[in-house]
Amino acid sequence: MTEIYSIVSGKGGVGKTTIVANLGVALARLGKSTLIVDADIALGNLQLFFRLKETPTTLHDVLGGKAEIHEAIYKSSDGGVHIIPCGSSLQGFLRSDLERLDHSISRLQNYDFILIDSPTGLTKYSLLPLKAAKETLLVVTPDISSTSNALKLKIAAEMMQSKIGGVIINQQRRNGVKSEEIGTTLGIEIFGEIPYDRKVLKAMDAKEPVVTYKPRTPASKALNRLSLKMAVLVDESLRPQQNFLQKWLHQVRTINGGG
Repeated sequence: MTEIYSIVSGKGGVGKTTIVANLGVALARLGKSTLIVDADIALGNLQLFFRLKETPTTLHDVLGGKAEIHEAIYKSSDGGVHIIPCGSSLQGFLRSDLERLDHSISRLQNYDFILIDSPTGLTKYSLLPLKAAKETLLVVTPDISSTSNALKLKIAAEMMQSKIGGVIINQQRRNGVKSEEIGTTLGIEIFGEIPYDRKVLKAMDAKEPVVTYKPRTPASKALNRLSLKMAVLVDESLRPQQNFLQKWLHQVRTINGGG
């Protein structure tokens, strides 16, 4: 069964697309067939993370009724993850009908995971992709503005009967809003936390996901843990890895005095 996640944010600049790209790569490296869909039909730029140059058919063409969705799928340079780029033309944007996304995605049954990079904010463009997903993850940064916008988006998603799987706190730092406070405000589980890490920006400049650019940096380790959590939820064979990871994390916390 294909696990379809819509990954959304209430405001720009929280690193949503960065998380989608890195989770997609990390899941593929766990042996999971993974497709990333750039559904930000106005400002999509997911292809930049994978150096995709020649993309004659895009999601714009699919949503405009000019192509079938399998025609818009491309492989990353290492072949590990598949990508559907959005397209960048104004004409393509104007032709796109996001109502077609749900039906198009439903025809893709040969993947373990499909990650939908949804548009930012609270508009019909950000809400319609939720219909195509089985579960939605909210991305926030540890500040009041981001959390407030995410709360509005969460309420709208629930009105559409979209299942909210949790919140991912990105760029977490010591002087930011605490994760417990964010979880309480939103009333949902903290699905994962990604620490602030300058290597992420350097990876973006290099046009490469940080999990491959600097695999041992703190953000990469957190993203890999998050991808493993997602995979474990649907794959019993990965539970031994999860158990090992939990024991290792417990040992680290004990050494650092965290109990």
